[in-house]
Amino acid sequence: MVSKDERVDETILRCENLLNDVLKEELRVRLEAREKVHKEMSEYLLLQSQIEQIEEDNLVSLHTQVDLGSNFYCQAKVPDTSMIFVHVGYGFLVEFTLKEASQFIEKKLKHLNSVTDQLTEHVTNIKVDILLLTDELRKLQGFSELDEKQLRDLSV
Repeated sequence: MVSKDERVDETILRCENLLNDVLKEELRVRLEAREKVHKEMSEYLLLQSQIEQIEEDNLVSLHTQVDLGSNFYCQAKVPDTSMIFVHVGYGFLVEFTLKEASQFIEKKLKHLNSVTDQLTEHVTNIKVDILLLTDELRKLQGFSELDEKQLRDLSV
């Protein structure tokens, strides 16, 4: 027959495994996904500002430098700035006029904002689950609030 202490120890072990193997890993994955979306948003915002600069200066052609990778740049000449290729996802590039590209970027940014909001909500929910599980673990292990306060005072 399994004693109460053994059942509590088994429950504590399962909770710790859930906390470390599932919740913290899911939190890491969601945070990385959100960071990836933020990076994509910053690239679209940069492209939008470059389009605005081209329109503002009425540029017909353009001399620039292109990053070939690993911060290795080469000179480039754009003979016609009226059209631009934009990465629309899944490896596809679409040729747009500057106005069409601006409209696409605006819609894409709205979509990416909603994705970021969803990921942030997931992250918040996971953090709440982690806090609740940590609190339950504390109770199972017999730590009182006073002990926790004392531990916090010691760490300060």
